[in-house]
Amino acid sequence: MEQRGENANRYLAAQDRPERIDHRSYKRQGIEQIPTVHMGVAATQMERRGIVTEKGEHNREIREQNRLLKEVKRRIAALTAWIKEKASQAKENQSVNPFPSVPIPSERPEQPLTLLELLDRAYTEAAKPQSRYGKIQDLKLYAKAFQFLQSRNITTLVQLQEVVSDMKKRYWNTNGEIKQTEKLLHERKELISQAEKYLEHRPTYKAYMQTKPKKQDAFFESHRAALILYQSAERYLKEHLGKDNVPKLKAWKAEVADLTQKKSRLYGSLQTLKAEVQEAEAVKKCVEQAVQPEQTRAKTQNKRRDMEL
Repeated sequence: MEQRGENANRYLAAQDRPERIDHRSYKRQGIEQIPTVHMGVAATQMERRGIVTEKGEHNREIREQNRLLKEVKRRIAALTAWIKEKASQAKENQSVNPFPSVPIPSERPEQPLTLLELLDRAYTEAAKPQSRYGKIQDLKLYAKAFQFLQSRNITTLVQLQEVVSDMKKRYWNTNGEIKQTEKLLHERKELISQAEKYLEHRPTYKAYMQTKPKKQDAFFESHRAALILYQSAERYLKEHLGKDNVPKLKAWKAEVADLTQKKSRLYGSLQTLKAEVQEAEAVKKCVEQAVQPEQTRAKTQNKRRDMEL
């Protein structure tokens, strides 16, 4: 496998092609995604003719799962970077106003507005005619952000950072469980497939072994496909089961059912996490929109003072 990859890469280099083949597993390459299953010639040709195959459908499902994992990871990373940026601007100030450079009036002069108060003020102002906050296209977004903060008792940027950090931790835990579940599923399904071939073609193999030596060659040629499938399945079972190579189809199928349910639950958890990330993104967007008018007003006031001087 490694030698074939090296030969192919030399050919690609000679043709000035940028692609390269890496025989290593995704894990060894440091790629955080679920590997697809090997299609094989028959399934690949069927898919090209527009015929849906089990392996092809499984690979499409895996690609969609990888897309979801990648999307959630990217969005959590963007939220984390935004919070770190605002925390840096606050210079370790744990006050609830993540933008200390912006003078925001408060009913408590000694303290800036909390995140909830900041959004509530922006929401109220945006609903007024000719608001200095300008036209906000989606007031529902503010309500969504407000609900997110209120339901989690988040008032400070530090608390928001803790929630997003917890999301990140949950993502990696779910990611790891999904990969392990997919791996076990693939192994059990392959065992079932090979065991079924082994049992299906075993009578043909027994008949072959009982055939007189002079007639074995002719028997083999007339049953070539079945005998090759049997021998291949027998080797696979010995390699993966050792001496105890007795097929346990009922137990394996029960495992597949349990693992399939577990995978479904894990992806349900991932979809829930994605929804929570979207809510946190609403907070980010609304905070930026809420603070922007204050920044504009501050700049206008400074400009007027400069002109007066």
